[in-house]
Amino acid sequence: MKIVTLIIATILLTVSTVYSADIFVIEGNVIDATNGKAIPGASIRIGGTNRGTYSSSKGFFRISVNKGETLLVRSLGYSSDSLIVKVKPEKLEFKLKPIPVVTGNVNVTAAITPEQIIERAVKKRDENKQKLRTFSGELYSKLVMELDGSLISFSTSEDGKVSMGASVGIGGSEEPSDSKKYIIMETYSTVQKDYEKNISKATINKRRQTANIPSEQNIMAITQFISFYDDDITFLKTTMPSPIGTSALSDYNYTLKDRINQNGRYIYVLNVEPKSDIYPRFEGEIRIIEDTYNIVELELSPSSTTAIPFFEDLVIKQKYSESEEKVWYPAFLEVSAKAKVDVVKGILGFTTDVKATSIFSDANINVILPDSIYTENVRKITVSELADTRDSLFWEQNSMRELSDREIEIYAKVDSAVALDSVQIAQTPSNVNFSWKIPYIDFNRVSSVSLGLRPKLEAYGFNLNTVGYFSFGLQDVFGSVQLELPPLKMAGADFIFSGKVFSVQDEFGHSIGQYPRLFNTAAAAFVHEDYNDYYQNDGFGLGLDISSKNLKFALSAEFSRNFSLDKTTNASLFEDYEWRNHPKAINGDYRILRSIIAYGKIIPIMLPETIDAEINIDAFGGQETKTETDFGGISGRFIVSIPTFKTGYGAMKLMLSLSGGIATDETPVQYQHRMATRLFILNNVGNFYTAPLGFYGGNKYYSVQALYNLSDIWWRWMRLPTYEGRGPELTIGGTYGEYYNNSNSFYRETGSAGYSEAGFGLSRIPTFFSNVLYWSFDVRFGIGPNAKGRTGGALSVTAPF
Repeated sequence: MKIVTLIIATILLTVSTVYSADIFVIEGNVIDATNGKAIPGASIRIGGTNRGTYSSSKGFFRISVNKGETLLVRSLGYSSDSLIVKVKPEKLEFKLKPIPVVTGNVNVTAAITPEQIIERAVKKRDENKQKLRTFSGELYSKLVMELDGSLISFSTSEDGKVSMGASVGIGGSEEPSDSKKYIIMETYSTVQKDYEKNISKATINKRRQTANIPSEQNIMAITQFISFYDDDITFLKTTMPSPIGTSALSDYNYTLKDRINQNGRYIYVLNVEPKSDIYPRFEGEIRIIEDTYNIVELELSPSSTTAIPFFEDLVIKQKYSESEEKVWYPAFLEVSAKAKVDVVKGILGFTTDVKATSIFSDANINVILPDSIYTENVRKITVSELADTRDSLFWEQNSMRELSDREIEIYAKVDSAVALDSVQIAQTPSNVNFSWKIPYIDFNRVSSVSLGLRPKLEAYGFNLNTVGYFSFGLQDVFGSVQLELPPLKMAGADFIFSGKVFSVQDEFGHSIGQYPRLFNTAAAAFVHEDYNDYYQNDGFGLGLDISSKNLKFALSAEFSRNFSLDKTTNASLFEDYEWRNHPKAINGDYRILRSIIAYGKIIPIMLPETIDAEINIDAFGGQETKTETDFGGISGRFIVSIPTFKTGYGAMKLMLSLSGGIATDETPVQYQHRMATRLFILNNVGNFYTAPLGFYGGNKYYSVQALYNLSDIWWRWMRLPTYEGRGPELTIGGTYGEYYNNSNSFYRETGSAGYSEAGFGLSRIPTFFSNVLYWSFDVRFGIGPNAKGRTGGALSVTAPF
C-alpha cells in the first residue's frame, strides 16, 4: 500500500511540475528609457486575452503568464513594447521611449472642439453600456491606512475578538504603536455582475490583513466598482456628476490640453473645470481615445468648493481597458485621501491617510453567469472556506502591488503570523458566560429613585436575562427573570421562544412614539419632566420573537395582576414642586395577548436617497378575569421618506407620518392610547411638539405629520459663509391629530377641533468642537382652539451626512 501511495504521489508531483513549468509568475519594472524613472500606471496585458495588470507608483508589476503568450506594455505618452514569454525570465525591465506630444493650439482645436469630443464620448458611453450585459473578473484589492489620534486603541478579548476603542488624553500622550497606527488589507476575489438585472456578487478567494483587523472584517471586494460611465458618482452622500455623464456639458467646462499619438490613434487630454461653485463637482483631467471616444484614463478630485464629510485631498485615478470583444470596462481604480474625524477637537479624534487600490487581472465579458448569483437573499460578498488559509506562495505570485519596505516592516510587527499576542492564539470561546450589565438606574415621580443590577447568563445557546431593583419611593423590591431558548433558524429568519416572571412598574399606553426608559429618567431627574404614567404589573408570560432582515414580529401572552400606583415624590435634582397628575390604573387580574409587527427602520439623521418606509403595528386583546370583561385595540404608525429635488448633498426630502388607533370602550385606562409628544428637548418622528405631557388620549385617535427638508441649498444660493463647505439645512413641518375617549378615561379628548401645530427647524448647525456632531433645532407654534398660544421645540444631535 505504501508503494502504491508513493507511486500516485510521484505521478501527481510530476504532473504538477509539468503544469507549473508552463506557467510563469513574472515580476518586472516599467521605466522611462530617457531618464530611468519609474512609469506608474503602465498597462501590462497578455495579448489575445483580457488578462493584465498595471504598474505601481514605483513601476513594479507582477503577472502570471502561460508559456508562449505575449506581454504587451503600454503607457500614454510612450511607445509600446512587447515580449513573447518562452522561458521564465529573471526580473524584467521594460524601457519605454517617450513620444512627441502635440499640445493644444489653434491647428488642433480647429479639427475638433472639446465639446464635440465630450458629445461623442457621451454617445459612445451609452452604446458601450448597452454592449456590456454581464461581467466576470478576478479582482485584486488592497487598502493601506495610517492612523493617528486619541481614538486609536485596539484591544483583544479572551475570545479573540479585536475591538477599536477610545483612549482619551489631552497633550503629552504617548505616540501610538505601529500595531495601532497601521492597517493593511488585501483580497483576491471573483466578481460577477449582471448589468441588465443590476445584480452583483463577489467571492473572496484569498485574503490577508494585519492582526489588528479581524479577518471577518476584511471584505475588501468591490462589487460596485466606481465607474465614470455612470451619470453620478457618490461619496458619503455627496453626489457629483460624471464628466461624461448625460449633463456633462451643462456641469463642466473643458479645454483641450494635449493630443497624444498612441499606436496610430490619438488620445485627447482634456482639463475639466466645474461651471458651478454651489453644487458639488469634479475637477482634473480625463483622457479620451479617438474613434471609439471612450475614456482611457482619468485623474479627478472634488472641486475646491465641494465638501465631503471628514475627507480632504481626495484623488481618484481610474483606467479603462478594451476587451477582445471591443467592450470598454473599468479595470483599475486607485483612491487616496486624508481623513480627519474630530469627535471633540483636540481631545477625541483621529486622522488617517488612506489609499485603496483595485485591479481586475482578468475579465470575461457577456458570459453566462452561474445561477447562484440570481438566488434571492444571496449576499453580495461571500468568503471562500479557504480564504484565510496561510499561503505565502499565493501572495508572492498573485499580489499585484509590491509591499513597500515600510509595509514589510509593519507586517513583521503586526501580522497575525508573527505577533505572539495576536488574535490567532486566542482561546476557544467558552460555552458559558456570566456578565453584569449596566446597573439598573431609574427615576420618576412614582418610584422616585430605583437602583439595581442586570445580571445575565449565557449557556449553550440559552440566555437568562434578569433585573432586580429597589424602589426608594415605593419601599419595595421589583424585578424580572426571562429565559430565552436557543434561536431556531427557519426560512431565513430567527425564531426565539422565551418565558418570564415579573413584578415591575410598567408604562401606560403602547410602544409607538415612546422613549427609552433611560431618556425619561434623565429628563425627570434633571428638568422635572416625567413622560410616562405607571402601574404595577405582577405575573408571568410567554413570548415568541421572529426577526429577519427587515421584518420583526413579537407575540406574547401575559397573565398578570395590575395595581394602581401613586406619586411618592415631588422633587427632582434641581426642582421641588408638584408633578403633573398621575392617573389611577384599573386594578384587576388580566390575560393579555399582544402582537407587535415592525417593518423597515427610518433613521431621521441618515435618510436614504431612495423612497424608504417604516411600519409599526401594536395590537392587543385581553380580559379582566374577575369580571370577565373583554377588551382590545390596535394602533399603528406609517412613516415614509421621499427624496424630491437633488442638491448634490442629498436630495430634498419629504417625510410623512400617519398614526392611528382604536380600542374598545371597555379598555382599562392603562391600555388606552395616549398622545405621543416631545420629552424636554427630545422628539420622535410623528410626535407633537407643543402638546402637554400625558394630557390628551383615549380609545380612538389619528394624526398626520409632514416634514419637508429643503437641505442647505438655500444657504449656498445666498452665498452665505459656510462651515466645512456646507450651511444649515432648513425644514418646515406641521402636525394635526384628533383624539376621542369614553367616560372611564383619565385623558382629555380634542374632539373634532383637533390639535394642530406648524413651524420650522434648522439642522446641520455647527457645534464648532466637532465635525461628527451637529446641532438640530425645531420649533412649533400651536394653531386652533386646543393649541393656540402654545409653543414647543426640540434640540438634537445629527450627523454631517
